[in-house]
Parts: sequence; C-alpha cells; structure tokens
Amino acid sequence: IESARLIENAGNYQIVTTLRKHPDDRTAPKDPTPVPKPPKRIRTPPPRERIPIPTRKPETPSPSPSPPPTRPGISTQEDQHEPRFYTEESVQQGTLVPFAEFNVERDCNNLQKAMKGLGTDENMLIHILGNRSNDQRLQIRDKYKTMFGQDLIKDIKGDTSGNFQKILTNLLYSPVEYDCHELERAIKGAGTDEEALIEILASRSNKRLKAINENYQTLFNRTLEKDIVGDTSGYLEKLLVALSQGKRPESNDVNLDEAENDAKTLFEAGEKKWGTDESKFLEILCNRSNAHLKAVFEAYRQFSKKDIENVIKSETSGNICKGLLAIVRVMRNRPGYFASQLKKALKSDTSGDYRKILLELLKDPTRRTQKAGNEKYENVELPGYKQPEIYKEDIIQQGTMKAAPNFDAGRDADALRKAMKGFGTDEKALIAILGNRNTAQRLEIKATFKSKLGRDLVSDLKSETSGNFSKLLERLMMDPVELDCFELKQAVKGLGTDEETLIEILTSRSNDRLKAIGETYTKMYSKALEKDVKSDTSGDFRHLLVSLLQGRRPETTEVNVTEAQKDAQELIDAGKAKFGTDESKFNALFCDRSDAQLRGIFNEYAKLTGISVEETVKSETSGDIQKGILAIIRCGLGTKESTLNRIVITRSEIDLVQIKEAYNRLFNRELERDVSSETSGDYKALLLELMKDPSQRSG
Repeated sequence: IESARLIENAGNYQIVTTLRKHPDDRTAPKDPTPVPKPPKRIRTPPPRERIPIPTRKPETPSPSPSPPPTRPGISTQEDQHEPRFYTEESVQQGTLVPFAEFNVERDCNNLQKAMKGLGTDENMLIHILGNRSNDQRLQIRDKYKTMFGQDLIKDIKGDTSGNFQKILTNLLYSPVEYDCHELERAIKGAGTDEEALIEILASRSNKRLKAINENYQTLFNRTLEKDIVGDTSGYLEKLLVALSQGKRPESNDVNLDEAENDAKTLFEAGEKKWGTDESKFLEILCNRSNAHLKAVFEAYRQFSKKDIENVIKSETSGNICKGLLAIVRVMRNRPGYFASQLKKALKSDTSGDYRKILLELLKDPTRRTQKAGNEKYENVELPGYKQPEIYKEDIIQQGTMKAAPNFDAGRDADALRKAMKGFGTDEKALIAILGNRNTAQRLEIKATFKSKLGRDLVSDLKSETSGNFSKLLERLMMDPVELDCFELKQAVKGLGTDEETLIEILTSRSNDRLKAIGETYTKMYSKALEKDVKSDTSGDFRHLLVSLLQGRRPETTEVNVTEAQKDAQELIDAGKAKFGTDESKFNALFCDRSDAQLRGIFNEYAKLTGISVEETVKSETSGDIQKGILAIIRCGLGTKESTLNRIVITRSEIDLVQIKEAYNRLFNRELERDVSSETSGDYKALLLELMKDPSQRSG
C-alpha cells in the first residue's frame, strides 16, 4: 500500500488506497497501466497537484540499470536523492549614509551653540543629526560629553519637546540600545504593544537578538524573557520567547522539497484538522529561514489554493493571530511590512520640527548636502592635506613589587594568624609578608585565611593594629579597582571634596580601568560614580571630571607633531580672555589626547610662547579648575597619608621605580628619604618595604 486516505463524499466515508508492486517484482512493460487517480477530495488539491515527498518510499534501488517509468503521483529515486535548491538574492539600501566631511568636534561645537543661551536652533539639530550615520551620531554623543562634561541627550531634552524631542534622543542610541528601550516601552505599563514586540523580534538577526538580550539585562537589571513571560500568556508568550532566542537559520538557500513538506505540515495542522495545532505553526514560523518561509508560503498557496495569511486569520484569533500574521508579513516582504507599519503610524500627527527631521531622514542619499553646518557657525572649507610628522614615544614602566617566589598562601595565612594571636602583635611578621607579596598573592592569602581559618583577615588586621599602619594594611588587602572606588568615595562623601584624589585617579587610570571602576563603584555603593561626582562638584571643574570619567582618552604612544602644534596654537589663540573659560577647548585638549600627545603639545606650547603651559594655567585660571588642570599636567604625588598610601599601593606593581626616579629629578631628593622623615613606626617600615627596589628583595 502506497497510501491510504479517509475521505468524505456527500455524507459517505470512503477509504482510498494507492497500491504499488514490490521493487523486486517490478518490470517495465511496454504499455504500463496507469494507477487510477483518486476522486477529488474536499479541501485537497486536484489529482494533478502532487505532494513531492510521499509517505513512504522503497529504500531498495531498482535492479534494472534503467530507471522505471514515472507513474502519476509517485516520485522517482532521482527525486529523492537530488532535492531542488535555489539561492534567494536580496537587495537593501538605506537613505542615510556616512557624512563625507564628518568632523566630530565641529558637530559638537555646532550642537552646543544651537542650544546655548535663549532659544534653540532646531534647524541645526535637524541638519546635523538628520545627516549623520548611526556610528557618527554615537561618536558625537560620546565626544560631546568629553568636550563639555555634559550629556547631549539631557541637553536636547532640556531644549526640545514632544515627538521632536523623542526622535532626536532616539537617534542618539545605538541600534541595540534603541531596540531595548522600545521593547521595554512595549512591555511596561498597562497593556502590551504586541506589534512592536513582534516587529523587533521577527526582523532582527540572530547576532542582533543576542546583543539585545545582553544589553536589555544591563539596562534594566532583568532579562527580556522574564519581562515577556510576565506580560504575555499562552501561545503569544511561546511565540515571543521562541523569537527572542535568536535561533532562526539565516541561509538564503532554499530546499524546495523541504518547503513543500512544511507547507503540507501547516495544511494538516490547520485546514485539514478539526481545531488548529498552533504548535506546528510556531515550530515552522519561528525556526525556518526567511528565504525558506517565502518558499513555504508559495508552496502552500499552490497546494491549498489559499493564501497563508487568510488561513491564519480563519484558523486562529486574538494576539496569536496578530503574531503569526506579523511573522508571515515580515518574512514574505520585509520592506512591504515596514511600509504598512509606517502607513498606520502616519495617521498620527506629524508637523513642525518633527515633520522636518522625518523628511530629512527619509531623504534620498543623492539629495543630501555635504555642507557641514550653518554658515553663521561654520566655515566648511577643509585645509589641504599635509603628511604629518609622527614619532613614537618610548615608555618604560617598572614596579617595585614582584610576585614572591615559592609562594604558599596557606603558609602565609598561618603565619599571619600566629602574628596576631594571643597577647601583642608581631608587626614585623605582618610587614615581612604583606610588604613582599603582590596584589594577586595578597588577595589569595585573604581568601585562604577565610577558608582555612574561618576568619576575616581584614577584620583581624584592623583589630590588632591602629593609625596609618592599620589604614595601609587595610588598603593592601583590597583589589586595585575596589581600592580606587573606596578612595573616590572617600573623596566625595561628607563635607568638602578631595579634588586632588579625584583628579589623580581619573587622570592616571587606563580606559579599561575607568570602565571597571564605574561598574564596581555602582555595585559597592548602589550609586553611579558620575552622579556622586556631579552632586559634589560644580561649574567647569564638574565638566572636567565628567569628561575624564568617560574613559575615552587615546592610549597610543605615538605623537603627531603637526596636531600638537595646531593644539598649542589654539591654546595661544584662546588668549587671556578665554583661557580657562572655554571649557570645550580645555576638555577636548586635556581629556581627549593621549599622555604622549599632551607632552608633545606642552613642548610645542613652550617653543611658541617661551613659557610653560603650567605657568600659563597658574596665571590665567583659579580655584578648582586650576587645580584640576594642573593635576592633569603634573599627574604627580600628593603629601597626605591617603594619597601616599594610594600611590604606593596602586603603582607598586606598575611604575613606582620610574616615580621614584622622577621624584629625585624634580626635587633633588630620594623619595624613601622624605617618606622616612615624614612618617614613623610600623607605618614607615611597611611603606619602605613596599618601595624597596626589586633587586633588594630576598627570594
């Protein structure tokens, strides 16, 4: 029996079977008798429309060298082993292209001028943000904060309103950030925006969906899947969760045989079935590639003589119907789907500046101007290119502390416990151990002390020691990033602000370290570092600190002499009237140039003016902003115990050798000598142990 079918005909039921001989009994007669066609069934295709993949086929090949003649409704061996493939080609083009004459600093200056003072130049906002690619807009957003110490999104919110404000702020998100905010908007509050959820989850690539899941949790401190499950139910919930996994195949290759088989499965789960098996629809629509689904929809139309959208409308209802229809429309014709969505959206009001920026974004690339900005703000002429003079600065760093050889965390933990047990404390043992172990070893000792002895090492050290010696020991047992966070918190809490600590840490840490500090500070104190800094400082000094907090200073050792000369000349051109007041110039210079480039600028400034930039800052600025800029220029040592502790600990494994040499050159004195004269007791002994040259350390 090839197949058996139960059919209804005018209230009567019939079983129709198709028979075929066993392969071993087959012959190839001259006039083979054709198999009679079964009668036409209700809700089935005509007999001439075959299903390419039969229910069962013989696996034994025909003994005859020549293939048997093809009979109606039966596939040959060649059909089985050579499936039909094709590759779909797709063409995509956006209206927004990268701006050819892009200059991020110029755009930031123009945006700031457009919002500064009374009134807002909306045309300038539209011209810039409506003609920059997403990557360029993100550069503008980040650079704006570095140059002015202010958040561009907040500035725009403060100077605009309504839909115009919303679209401007949304333009300053990365694509993934924007998707996350839209998904959260669609879920939160009363009701759920199912269309927005489906549109985003059905139309994004697997890579994009993975990034969305990661960023959603970072932004909102909860998973996207948890929010979907909490706000939806039934088959819609299953549909959205399945789409959010990002497991859809992304090949453009189409296997027509498999597409037709999926079409048959959908038919049997819907039209042919009493009731609808929604799970089959979910399985196929959520786990097949875009190109494959298009072929499935076309095969279904040929097979059933009905369009898949009409079938979904008749077989399902409610939110699951909307969801399945959205997937079909996205997969079948993505541009057409988005066009329909736009048509519905345009029923709402679009007028004024909101309309202007929408039209700017929709403008064809060939109609976009390459002018950089408004003539009243900008001379768009760009200087001719000249090969810059570039040299590379050699940087040598060496710490005084190195990993102790033959290290045994358990042995050290026992020795520390013994030194603090009973009457009195053996400070020399504490110094000998903790003054000769690097950070990783000290942290391992702390963990072992807890696991082996069931005691907290830091608590024991604090109870057995006192004063600056105790403070130094406590800081030695911190992770470097935690220590930075602790010091920054001390600098901003309570009355007064320790500006030197803030500047020293924020100017001397790498971009990666600053990022880690920002994340760790929030975990330790449940408050963002930037928020604490803003609440404890003001004016230009606040802008300077916020700029430094962004951690976007270049970290190259290359010095571009041509750029250094240009920056030095800009400082001179600013003149006495503006020096220290044009915060964008200062923030862009001191917070957006590498250490090596800054030294190049200072050298060129001295050549051009005959005085050092430090002298100019002293004469032209005052207060906290002067302290901040001088600290960046010097990036040197402080005198307070907290500063002394911090620098010795955090630089002991990086460049304390070079710091000691610099101290000697600048002040014609040895650092160890000054430490000895300014400190005393066990505190002095431990400091000197940490500052000891590597060659002096015993193995």
